[in-house]
Amino acid sequence: MAMGQLATESVARAKATSARVLLIAPQPFFVSRGTPINVRAMVSVLANDSYQVDLLVFPQGQEIAIPGVRIIRCPNVFGIKSVPIGPSWRKVLLDVVLSLKALHLSYTNSYQLIHGVEEGGLIAGTVGMVRRVPYIVDMDSCMVEQLRQSKFIRSERILRAIESLEAFFVRRAEAILTVCNSLTRRARAIRPDANICQIEDFPFDPSAECPAVVAARLQSSLALPDRRIILYAGNFESYQGLELLLEAYGHVRQAASASRNDTLLLLVGGGELDSKPVRRLRARAEALGIADSVVFTGNRPAEEMNGFLALADVLVSPRIEGSNTPLKIYSYMAAERPIVATDIESHTQVLDSDSAFLAAPEPQAFAQALAQALDESPEAIAQQRRVVAGARSLIAARYNETEFSRRLLELYRSITSPKPRLQARRARVVSVP
Repeated sequence: MAMGQLATESVARAKATSARVLLIAPQPFFVSRGTPINVRAMVSVLANDSYQVDLLVFPQGQEIAIPGVRIIRCPNVFGIKSVPIGPSWRKVLLDVVLSLKALHLSYTNSYQLIHGVEEGGLIAGTVGMVRRVPYIVDMDSCMVEQLRQSKFIRSERILRAIESLEAFFVRRAEAILTVCNSLTRRARAIRPDANICQIEDFPFDPSAECPAVVAARLQSSLALPDRRIILYAGNFESYQGLELLLEAYGHVRQAASASRNDTLLLLVGGGELDSKPVRRLRARAEALGIADSVVFTGNRPAEEMNGFLALADVLVSPRIEGSNTPLKIYSYMAAERPIVATDIESHTQVLDSDSAFLAAPEPQAFAQALAQALDESPEAIAQQRRVVAGARSLIAARYNETEFSRRLLELYRSITSPKPRLQARRARVVSVP
């Protein structure tokens, strides 16, 4: 009897995990930045658990193969060569084509679930309601907040209409996936009884090489002087606060004696070395008189990131706007280096004074936090070790690949199992730290 019941449960689970899924990600794929990295992690976990995954993305990006995942690119009918970070008319045009492609796929394939990331949640909702297929709205960021911060749309009336449209699809979703506390609160405010699953990111390591080996190679190839390195890695958009970082670093340099000017600010990312963001920040460094100790690398391969982290003595995130946690914070935490970050919700929903040096988002305060992280007095070194240990313990307990996979699969199984609606009601619990 027990063996028969076990066999029945195994068959039911196999049927659930062999479900066919359409995951809609309105992004170039693959590019080494936040959302595409998160999407690659999700589809890899699902495919490893025997889900049949169709991943619908933009035409742009690096061609990669993910075992068990069929990557489908929408047609590039407008001949768009690149898609910048954030809202743009190029993205809007591609979203229209992506929507039509998603609808077409829903008629030619039998999907048990549709999952839409960011504005893809609206597309998933539209297709799901037309085809009567359950859908997940994946709030990887706050869409209206991004539109408002970027000033892509300035009309409050239009922004409110978009917010209402998002709320319409959130209220009818089978589940809502969020990546941080602020987005969970937003989803709960829209729909108090929602099935919300909060799944934070985790440190991403695409390299099989030892970080120390990669670091030594980078030090040589970039001809970096033998100085203590303060590292920022990421895009150079205005919300990242890199002007604040340069000003703070200028204060640190001014406060140090001539014999103690032994630091280097290493900025990784921002596009090509002749890109507008890099040129703007290079000019700012020159105006502040610190250009001789600021190094720009431009975009680098994802495989080098852990090498850059290993090179660093201090890791920084001077972000000044936004509420979702930057993906790099999780890699920073795993790198076992002191972190200096602004004291805003983007950071504090993950970091605290036991795991980072936090400072108000203004140059003088950030400079003081940098000085603490660089201080070589016994008391300061003890504090640096405490915050490194605190960050490491958070990674071990919560922000890791095992937890990411467990939560994602629990959510999917609650929907694709034989009685999804009953199980979904039982699973209406928010996962928070």
